[in-house]
Amino acid sequence: MVWSRPAVSGPVPGARDGHSACVMGSHMYVFGGYEEQADRFSQDVHVLDFETMHWQYVYTRGLPPQWRDFHSATALGNRMYVWGGRGDSQGPFHSQREVYCNRIAYLDTPTSTWVHPATYGDVPRGRRSHSACGLPLAFSSLSTAHFVLL
Repeated sequence: MVWSRPAVSGPVPGARDGHSACVMGSHMYVFGGYEEQADRFSQDVHVLDFETMHWQYVYTRGLPPQWRDFHSATALGNRMYVWGGRGDSQGPFHSQREVYCNRIAYLDTPTSTWVHPATYGDVPRGRRSHSACGLPLAFSSLSTAHFVLL
């Protein structure tokens, strides 16, 4: 295996850490993180088309998840589910008033729309630096209604 740096075009996302990335088909979606140069948390979405190697900023609809880093993201069907992570009670800039999110949201990629679904049961405490995965359940179909996020 050899690493390479392919030529890309378009608005390449700025340097960041604690972001997430999900591959869906021939696209990679990148969400959030901490933007080092701007010194702020992000709630931006960028997408890389692997066929053209072109980056694009995604103008989303709906209320985006709060600014955050070190969250988890999981691709299920054409949705990017985002949960947890660290943010700041004062917004995108780090004021040392950290908050840990315990709400879930998903980006419906065909419409670029953020959705905040209702959840039921015991809600886990917010956290950062964790991981998550989606597992299909054994029902009569594999629609996104039959997945569980762990």
